[in-house]
Amino acid sequence: MIERIEQYRELPVALTEAERLDFQRSMLEAMDEIDRLEGRLADYKDQIKGLRADQSSVITECREVLKRGSLEKRVACELIKDYQQGIIKVVRLDTDDVVESRAMEPKERQQGLALVPPKKTLAQRNEERIAAEWAAWLREQALADGEDPDAAVREAAEAEAEKSGRVVRISGRKKGKGAA
Repeated sequence: MIERIEQYRELPVALTEAERLDFQRSMLEAMDEIDRLEGRLADYKDQIKGLRADQSSVITECREVLKRGSLEKRVACELIKDYQQGIIKVVRLDTDDVVESRAMEPKERQQGLALVPPKKTLAQRNEERIAAEWAAWLREQALADGEDPDAAVREAAEAEAEKSGRVVRISGRKKGKGAA
């Protein structure tokens, strides 16, 4: 007796022409995809190198600032020409530190001969700013209380003039020491 049982096994089989073309097409597509991925990888590597370089420059800049302990910033300064002493100074307005001081050149001294009103000092400018803020506050308070804001400021200035002994001109009238 002979018994026959059908089985399937993986065995070599010669490729047909259609199968050969399918495998060649699949292989070429895979090779193209690898080339494309390698190109993207190279682009990513370049991009990462650029980002890394940016961060390295930030680190370098921060390291140098920390080492110096200071940072270059734009600071308001005042140029002071002292014609009596013959010097020119640059003073920081935030700290009153002298940043630069030098002797005047002859042609700069010539400019001092013209009568030019002196510039206001930092203290004078601060006093004017505080007075303006105070006057604005007085006006707001007077308006809130239903009073004349200009009258409130005028009365406060007159009282201050009497207390300090200064002459203050308010609306064409003089108040204070020596006033008529």
